[in-house]
Amino acid sequence: MPAVPGDLARNQAGVVTRSQALASGLTKANIQANLRSGRWRRIFTGVYATFNGPRPRRSLLWAAALKAGDGAALSHETAAELAGLVDRPAGCVHVTVPASRTPFRIPGVVIHRSRRAVLGRHPTRTPPQTRVEDTIIDLTQTARRVEDAVGWLARAVGARVTTADRLLSSMRQRRRVRWRRLLQSALHDVSTGCHSVLELRYLRDVERTSWTSSRRPSGACLP
Repeated sequence: MPAVPGDLARNQAGVVTRSQALASGLTKANIQANLRSGRWRRIFTGVYATFNGPRPRRSLLWAAALKAGDGAALSHETAAELAGLVDRPAGCVHVTVPASRTPFRIPGVVIHRSRRAVLGRHPTRTPPQTRVEDTIIDLTQTARRVEDAVGWLARAVGARVTTADRLLSSMRQRRRVRWRRLLQSALHDVSTGCHSVLELRYLRDVERTSWTSSRRPSGACLP
């Protein structure tokens, strides 16, 4: 029986799509035989693990990216996971696809659509994933509170996976950014060495207040 090229499966953490298997020379009957025998296991419809036994996290992430189709990239919390910025994986896998596409729902996968999908995709990292800067700005935009958004900025710079300047540049490339001024101000503080929300809050609420108070004439009233 023809086999899926080893490099292909190996480079994708043992995961292949139906179309990839057919392009490599396997027939539909070959694929069904592999599934019936247990040599392969179906992860999603048309996406298979070419091994049996436990499926590593990386294989599941590859499967989600491949199932999402052309131009898809792991993003948001999942891309942050790959960048080492989260302690534990999110409950769902997050994938971003081009805005021109509307893929079918995928169990356990959150699909985001973006006009920046192509620009935001990292050119070399695998599985396909968004660039660190795009990942962080995406997360600031899905955060529930501005404090959470600022926390992502501080975490990324503090972990040295990017810089405040790169994040500012990425932010400027977007026409719409929620909390833009607050995030830009926070990035300025992060660039001076504040790498946690507590440090940023201290700088804002204590040091700046003290500095402002010291410049007021004696006996001046607070506004």
